[in-house]
Amino acid sequence: AECLVMPDPQCPSEAIRLAEDVIRLTGGVPRFMDPAEHDALTAATEQLPALLGAALFYALQQSEGWPDLRRMVNPTLALAFQSLRTQTPNDLHVAFTHNRTNLTRHLDGVIGVLTELRAALAAGDSDKLAAFLTLVGKEWEKWDGKRHSGKWEEAREIEKLRHLKKLGFVAIDAQVISKEPEALQKAYDEYLAKRDSLDYELDGVVYKANEIADQTRLGASAHHPRWAIAYKFQGDSGTTVLREVEWSVSRTGVITPIGIIDPVRLSGATVSRVSLHNYGLMKKMGVSLGAKVLVMRRGGVIPNLEEVLQKTKKLVEAPERCPSCGSKTEIRDDFLYCTNEKGCRSTRLGELRHFVDVLEIEGFGDKTIEQLYDNGYVEDLPDFFRLTKEDLLNLERMGEILATKLIDNIQSRRRVPLAQFLRSLGIPELAKHSSEVLVKQFRSLERIRAATEEELSAIHTIGPVIAREVVRGLKQKAKTLDKLLKYVTLEERSAAKQGKFSGKSFLFTGKMAAMERGEAEKKVEALGGEIAAGVNKDLDYLVIGSEGYKNREKGNKWIKAEALKQKGADIEIVSEEDFLKMLE
Repeated sequence: AECLVMPDPQCPSEAIRLAEDVIRLTGGVPRFMDPAEHDALTAATEQLPALLGAALFYALQQSEGWPDLRRMVNPTLALAFQSLRTQTPNDLHVAFTHNRTNLTRHLDGVIGVLTELRAALAAGDSDKLAAFLTLVGKEWEKWDGKRHSGKWEEAREIEKLRHLKKLGFVAIDAQVISKEPEALQKAYDEYLAKRDSLDYELDGVVYKANEIADQTRLGASAHHPRWAIAYKFQGDSGTTVLREVEWSVSRTGVITPIGIIDPVRLSGATVSRVSLHNYGLMKKMGVSLGAKVLVMRRGGVIPNLEEVLQKTKKLVEAPERCPSCGSKTEIRDDFLYCTNEKGCRSTRLGELRHFVDVLEIEGFGDKTIEQLYDNGYVEDLPDFFRLTKEDLLNLERMGEILATKLIDNIQSRRRVPLAQFLRSLGIPELAKHSSEVLVKQFRSLERIRAATEEELSAIHTIGPVIAREVVRGLKQKAKTLDKLLKYVTLEERSAAKQGKFSGKSFLFTGKMAAMERGEAEKKVEALGGEIAAGVNKDLDYLVIGSEGYKNREKGNKWIKAEALKQKGADIEIVSEEDFLKMLE
């Protein structure tokens, strides 16, 4: 099988901020998209930045009076259009503004362009970008037609690049190579050698399966595609002296060491602060004040202390008191914690910051949150919904217009999807994937709060650690939860439809031949059935993909289901063909 290799570009933070303004000024949605046709947010989350970069580039190429932009365009524009056409304006805005990391991977060198475009849009010329997006969208529909004509499986990743070139894009440099280790290493070395001669910043290369059929077969996890992997360049390294160690308190109470070093030039930036990882690793490395150390910007971005080259006798010890609130500290495993979980100022500010970020309550910067907390207006999460305009007007640099806007922003978030609400609570391990799994499995907050550790840990991808933290966290935040529910209406999953599969649960495993797994799950739900999150004793049907069932390729789910059957569980293990007959 062939492999496609391409650079992995970086983008300055200024371009990110300007691009966000562009999205805001254009209303957050290209005109060719039909807001009535929407579905769950999927690949758009990652591909929107690529779409914006391509659209801006095309705008500059086609419009008189705009400066020429000779930069790369991410070849996954196909997935951008395919996914973005199904999104609502709000989904698009959320996808863009909350995915800065993805943006930095896909755009480069657009600061000047975005500045001009922002000015044009602010002056009321927002139709210009919409027209370009419409043009690009229509052109791409010609390519996307392959997918609907049955020829999509024959397509290759490199064809996306070739099609972009036909549209007038200056596409990013890429090449098709074999998947042999020697070829992979050679391509990596070639991009590394010409890194300094390129007119955009790289921090590595990306290897992708070239055949779309292979991409479909490999699929994706909740976090990333399994058919692509980034291989980062080692960042510039340098030696310097560690002068001090500062301690930073997170919203979870973890106290993290940060090294203050003599300034050193790395990957085009002057670095004076480096990550010391955590207390345990710092101790293992023998970090000491005045030591000569090796520092590196990993991937050309994050400064880290890699090694202590010459130690001194001034070893760094953990502070006995929290640097934020003065409470006692304690060491658990490799981490240093503040023991004042409910009263530490830094922890509380972190929780409040996390809450407004996850619920997308815009306008509350760090300074505003600090003033609200220090003046007693907001000490717990529900307090945001009790704020009045008069409260806000008592803060420094707060005017009538801004205060009204902030109150409106809060009121607009009184209806929240359950998974998003769970994430906003700041419970350790209750992140995007785990919250969505729990909502899919239990459907309501009441059922999630009633679940035991044993029930949660039995769910696929949850496990005992997440289960323990979720159960403990929900109990600790019970009073906060109850108060929040007085102000917030949760969008919970509706009860299953009535049909021939009512009361039955299904789980699919292995590649399916007749349809995609997602399509099969929708058919089950349309007939009243439920999709289980994992194999457990309550599962009714485990459906094995055609090829895997025929070849008796037993994966973990199949093996676990058989083990439960031997213990008395009433699980039916059926083939894809058996499932199709059940649908008739």
